[in-house]
Amino acid sequence: MNKKILFTGGHHNSAVNTIDWLLKNDDKLEFYWIGSGSSVHEIEEVKSRNIPYYTIKAGKLFRFSNYKYLGKAIYQLLLIPFGFVQTFLILAKIRPDLIVSFGGYIAVPVVICSWVLRIKSVTHEQTVVLGLANKLISKFVSKIYTSWPVNFYEASAHITKRMIYTGLPISDSLLKDKSKVEFKRKLPIIYITGGKQGSMFINQLIISNLSQLLDDFNIIWSCGDRVGDADYDEICGLVNKLSKEKQEGIYLKKYFSWDEINVVLRSAASCVTRGGGHTVYELAVLATPSIIIPIPWSSNNEQLKNAKVLEKLGLSIILEEEKLTSTDFYNKFIEFSGTIEKRRAKYLKNQLDSVITSQGQENLGNE
Repeated sequence: MNKKILFTGGHHNSAVNTIDWLLKNDDKLEFYWIGSGSSVHEIEEVKSRNIPYYTIKAGKLFRFSNYKYLGKAIYQLLLIPFGFVQTFLILAKIRPDLIVSFGGYIAVPVVICSWVLRIKSVTHEQTVVLGLANKLISKFVSKIYTSWPVNFYEASAHITKRMIYTGLPISDSLLKDKSKVEFKRKLPIIYITGGKQGSMFINQLIISNLSQLLDDFNIIWSCGDRVGDADYDEICGLVNKLSKEKQEGIYLKKYFSWDEINVVLRSAASCVTRGGGHTVYELAVLATPSIIIPIPWSSNNEQLKNAKVLEKLGLSIILEEEKLTSTDFYNKFIEFSGTIEKRRAKYLKNQLDSVITSQGQENLGNE
């Protein structure tokens, strides 16, 4: 009989990379997925692998400082017991042998219900900060796998004794494939990204300096699928006003697909990004120097803490959003661009195998 493994959590990229590794190395496994149904990208990635996708309406503790959000907070609280009931019924039906969580509020009812049903569960932390969900479920899981060495984390002894460093599961093709984005103009490539939804702030910085940047660089730009100021349509209008030569130096999309993103990352000489756990880790694996502009309101300030790891390793610099103007950004980027090769060479010389691994998917899969 095949072993049944159910995946859940808020970081589907890491989960899918783990599944892909397992699919290549064990044909006696059945996979299932519980998600919120709110991410089109997640649903597409899961279903493309013929994995059954179950949706639950899990509530979460909603932090707010303005009473206009009170209704939303109450609604989220009311969803909590409903999510537990849905989860219990799904688990009772599937009866998986193992639950693999990747954090996020969606994992809380899944892990706790699995504990009630005496189904073994483990979880993985993608960032350098143990998230609230993983803290909550730490009492119910047998192991907590981490992307970074365990001593990077601030946690109680109760939690750290269950932690095992595996690294972050990344796509095997990130390093094995060699294809890159080709431009007619032979200039260094900057990769600009604010994640799948995009960052209005980063988009505005690039819009203000686009023509100047294109004098010396080619740009791959993932501007996000959000609608509003500095969105895809506005940027397209600006690009269309540039000279033909400069238009040839920009590759613009709302977001890059699963297959495209690894090609983009390999192509970039440098990157301007937020401080998301997955992007930061992949930049570290590829030794790509970056300017990181963390989201100021990220949970537990995790984006800043992610960024500080690469800053400490000498690969990145951090720019604070609250203090950053478009002129400051341009000047700092030009200064930074002059140090890219030096940063990369020093980083590679330091041999940081004990801190960064490209085998996270294999390490976690073997666990």
